[in-house]
Amino acid sequence: MPKKSLLPYFLIGATSAAFGTLLFYFGIFAGVERFFQDRLFLTRAPDNRIIILAIDDAALAHFGQWPWPRTAFAKIIRDLNKLNPAAIGIDVNFPEPSRVGPADDEAFTGALLKSKTPVILAEEASPLMLKNGPLAEKTIAPINQFGSNAILGYTNVIADPDGVVRSFAPAIRNGNGDSVPHFAVRLAAILKPDLKLPNAETLYINYAGPPGTFPTTSLALDASDPERYRALAEGKIVIVGAGYLVGQPLALV
Repeated sequence: MPKKSLLPYFLIGATSAAFGTLLFYFGIFAGVERFFQDRLFLTRAPDNRIIILAIDDAALAHFGQWPWPRTAFAKIIRDLNKLNPAAIGIDVNFPEPSRVGPADDEAFTGALLKSKTPVILAEEASPLMLKNGPLAEKTIAPINQFGSNAILGYTNVIADPDGVVRSFAPAIRNGNGDSVPHFAVRLAAILKPDLKLPNAETLYINYAGPPGTFPTTSLALDASDPERYRALAEGKIVIVGAGYLVGQPLALV
């Protein structure tokens, strides 16, 4: 009985392998890969040393129409200092002088100078480039009188083609060749001064859970009674920025 040629099977296998390689090369399977990668993350208890003070409707009603004058942020820093947090991270950029006038900027500068708590301010990579980086052609930073009296961290993250943010660059190089750590790295280093990250240009974000996982409350905060609210922030990283509120917001007013 004549033996069947194996050539057709070999050609089919080789063609399938080549086709599969092309699909991976052009990212056809990337969505499936990301789907299974997302399934590996397990919801867990968030770090209780982090709290988000949200710029929400209650805060806008309390402080007024956006953008707020710098005196509002000066008050926020002064009030939070009464609660003895480990650090204050303000995820708002101040790249231009105040539209209100120099006195407005001086009020914020004074609050930064007098703050006994480290204050981290945001800057932005414009644009963030990963091909030969990570680096930025330039960084949009707070005006010098703010930046020189605070710690700066860039806030860009990396969105995948499906719009989901799964990674970030721990540090970038700016147009001057200086290293600029990420805003999150700046905050983490305050809680853990000996922080050592993997030697990689980008890192996956190990999410604790969906939006709202970290304790979040309105920035409509009145710390005139510090002892009442000390447990909220004492020894913790307090992040001021857009937040996601779960259930009824706790407006401290």
